[in-house]
Amino acid sequence: MAEDWGLYHKAAGEGNKKVDSRQGIGLFRTFLNFGETPVIPLRFDKLGGLVPAVVQDWRSGEVLMVAFMNAAAWEATLRTGLATYWSRSREELWVKGQSSGRVQRVREIRIDCDADTVLLKVEQVGDAACHTGHRSCFHRRVAGKMLETVGEPLFDPREVYGR
Repeated sequence: MAEDWGLYHKAAGEGNKKVDSRQGIGLFRTFLNFGETPVIPLRFDKLGGLVPAVVQDWRSGEVLMVAFMNAAAWEATLRTGLATYWSRSREELWVKGQSSGRVQRVREIRIDCDADTVLLKVEQVGDAACHTGHRSCFHRRVAGKMLETVGEPLFDPREVYGR
């Protein structure tokens, strides 16, 4: 049972990395109840081993973010029920909310007609999906030739991430 709390991944040739999915959330059980990781083929061959993942709030349908998944992130998401992505900037697996406690519990998954894009409908724990503290990463609206911020941050990123 203890192993259920951590995931071991082989990522970017860096060896095994332990990802503690308990951080800041307490007990979690998958909502999808897949059991063993099912074989659901995705087209990882089109974008250099990645597929885009559009992330929506499962109740409201609001788009929270877009991220990328590689095969390991896809399998971890299916196995754990926690949204897991591939960080292109850090070149490692990333369990959303691992450092902030604002995890995404997957409620439903849809695959597009070409099997090269994933739609995750999630329960966003802690309300904010964006690292800036906003509810959605799409908090900037084009207004003429300017960008305007829509809404206020729900947390201070300096307090959460220390940067």
